[in-house]
Amino acid sequence: MRAEERAALEAAMANLIPAPTPDDVWRPPRFDVPELHERAVREVLTGVNKARRHDDSKPLGVAVQGRAGSGKTHLLGAVRDTIQREGGYFFLVNLVNGRTFWQSVAVCMVEGLSQDAIGWGTQHKTFLRRLTAQLGIPVEVRDAVAGDAPITRAQLDTFIRALRTFDRDVGKQCQDTARALVLNGAVDFEAQDVGYAHLISDPGDPAMREEWGLSQQLREPEEIVRDISRLIALTLSPSVIAFDQLDTLFAQSTTVFFKESNGQEKAAALALAPVADGLLRLRDITKRTLVVVSCLPDTWVALTRSAPAPVLDRFREANLPDRIPRAAIAEAIIAKRFSAAFRRRALLGAVSDLAHRARGVRRRRGGAHPSGAAAPGRCPSAAMPGPGPCHRGDPPTRRHPGATRAESTV
Repeated sequence: MRAEERAALEAAMANLIPAPTPDDVWRPPRFDVPELHERAVREVLTGVNKARRHDDSKPLGVAVQGRAGSGKTHLLGAVRDTIQREGGYFFLVNLVNGRTFWQSVAVCMVEGLSQDAIGWGTQHKTFLRRLTAQLGIPVEVRDAVAGDAPITRAQLDTFIRALRTFDRDVGKQCQDTARALVLNGAVDFEAQDVGYAHLISDPGDPAMREEWGLSQQLREPEEIVRDISRLIALTLSPSVIAFDQLDTLFAQSTTVFFKESNGQEKAAALALAPVADGLLRLRDITKRTLVVVSCLPDTWVALTRSAPAPVLDRFREANLPDRIPRAAIAEAIIAKRFSAAFRRRALLGAVSDLAHRARGVRRRRGGAHPSGAAAPGRCPSAAMPGPGPCHRGDPPTRRHPGATRAESTV
């Protein structure tokens, strides 16, 4: 390996990210090699297409299992990118513990709507633009509802009346959540606070709730999740609710779960049961939605054994390979990971080489130094543009016939 190649490789290794984080799911998948997780992605997209075709369809969830470093989080990023490009919605849930399952899902759905989408900026704006396009309301109301103009109470009421006319059941049962979603994306900060408080099941300011037409009855987190899913389904686009990073949550419980003689088995089952039950319930209450769980194989086994109902009947398993299956895939991964760093290194080398050559040309021609000083032995004005006393364009000094050389230069 040549010295420049070794330097480029070291630079590439320094720029690698060893472990992706949940935030990476929302970034463009620059290093995606589709062939690596082709079967698992196909399982997910098959479920998404079923959710797209049928309003009442409840596709089986997908449990993506793989060892540490097999690319589970990276796969979710690639799935998110594909789904959004095809007009769907994506939500990523980070669980704190099983007892707050529904609070976590509700908050992550609300915050997930603010993530960028391919269309009108964010998933929130895309959803409201698609929904209002079906309601037959004036353009100025549609702009206000989507957050592109200040909204008034009258405009919000117009939106809700059109929604209830469009779908009687959803409009009636989800009207408070629909109002809150509009307010959460409003231009006015106080309106945003009112909307967000409702979406996280916080009473907020009762007077402000009344001012914007919200009832005084709060919705439970599970109801918020159901409302958002039903409203998004009106746009005829599918959604994916994905769970990642479950392994840390279950690590201690998993180690004791299989030791039947251990007195902590009951505590472990109690810790896992709310999550398993929540996953089953989530599939039942949502519309046009696929639930995806990404975890270690041991975590999934522990989860299925603690569920109050058969989880395996509601989920399909998609296993990621422990090793890269083909050499061509490995080459593609290396090429995508290292090519950018190699190109940067090559560009810096080319620039340095050009600068070195330019300095050599100046020295051979006796050109000016980079500092602007004249080269040794040359007239300072030779480095300056335009005519000067030493330029060839100056008129030559005339000498009278018979004058000596010294006289001619006086």
